[in-house]
Amino acid sequence: MGEIPEGWGVKSISELADFVKGFSYKGSEKFTEPPSKVFVTLNNVYEGGGFKPEYAWIQSDRTKERHLVREGDLIILNTEQTKDRRLLGFPAIVYFPHNYRDETGVFSHHITKVTPFDDRYKNYLHFHLYFTQIETLSFYRIILAQSFGDWM
Repeated sequence: MGEIPEGWGVKSISELADFVKGFSYKGSEKFTEPPSKVFVTLNNVYEGGGFKPEYAWIQSDRTKERHLVREGDLIILNTEQTKDRRLLGFPAIVYFPHNYRDETGVFSHHITKVTPFDDRYKNYLHFHLYFTQIETLSFYRIILAQSFGDWM
């Protein structure tokens, strides 16, 4: 790759961000109409990456602070539902419905929130995850296995 510019360095992705798995919900807690919080699910990410504004809603007294997502947060999918891996590991930036007044929503256990330790890394991480999706999957599985056990 050549010389590293002065002031730059090489870091692993785990040194740039924290990876947190979302809320494992019961079917009875998920709704198609808004009784409570917006619920970010697999259906909110387009095949190949990007955020899709098709919302579900969640009402549960079991959610914790770590399960909350804010508009502008970076997420990646940790579960696949297509036959040719067009979802797994792809990133998206969360946004809420235009008339949603709460500052937070909840994200499902099929999603991992990527929280950069320095907000200046968010756009870099988004594009890095998008353009290196295949390569990132193997490293991503290692990070998650260390953090959560081998649940993927």
